[in-house]
Amino acid sequence: MERNEIDNVADQGVSVMAAFCENAQLFGAAPGPDEFDSRDVWDEDDALDAVHAAFEILAGGVGPDGTQLADERESLLWGFVNMLDAFIYHNARKCA
Repeated sequence: MERNEIDNVADQGVSVMAAFCENAQLFGAAPGPDEFDSRDVWDEDDALDAVHAAFEILAGGVGPDGTQLADERESLLWGFVNMLDAFIYHNARKCA
């Protein structure tokens, strides 16, 4: 926000902090890259349901029996597991 925009908000009878809070509520606000993020990482039940659904889609939808990709299903699923592991490891290092 530029200085003239701050003055404009103040001229409208709205405090700068109120305008900031309203924008944070409308558009979401997250801590900066160097700040601690106290939000939950995930809802465990929702995350497990999503991973289960992803496995079903990959195994049954992308590589169903009788297709060429069925022969590659195991490596496809292990690739997905490795991707999740790398993502969790990366986030754990960021939080530490």
